[in-house]
Amino acid sequence: MAWGLNDNYKSVNGKALAAELLDTKIKNIYEKNFIKFDLFGIFHTLDHTKHPKQILDFALNNSKYVIVYCHVNEDLEKQHLFTFTRNFLNFLKKNKINVLDLTNLIHKNHSSDEMYFLCSKIKNLKQFN
Repeated sequence: MAWGLNDNYKSVNGKALAAELLDTKIKNIYEKNFIKFDLFGIFHTLDHTKHPKQILDFALNNSKYVIVYCHVNEDLEKQHLFTFTRNFLNFLKKNKINVLDLTNLIHKNHSSDEMYFLCSKIKNLKQFN
């Protein structure tokens, strides 16, 4: 579900559109020998999937840093399977994941309750403060 085949906007599948626009092959994250990244971005995805922890763990295990952009809302809407609050950052810290909240550093041109954060298993993020 996580914006794979179920991702449609104006009758266009996001996965197919990305492959076409970027002229690239979409990689299966379950492939053996999946490539490693310096930065893995998860944008408005975790709250739309049945397995948000599995996706975040995959990203953390396959990259040095993970940047997450998600809605912060205690009220679920139809398309959201999970909701996140700022307490989620404390949950990550308790699970030995280093977190840097970037929300107040992002200058948006719209108003909605969202959260941006950088996280990593291997790096101390205090150097970015």
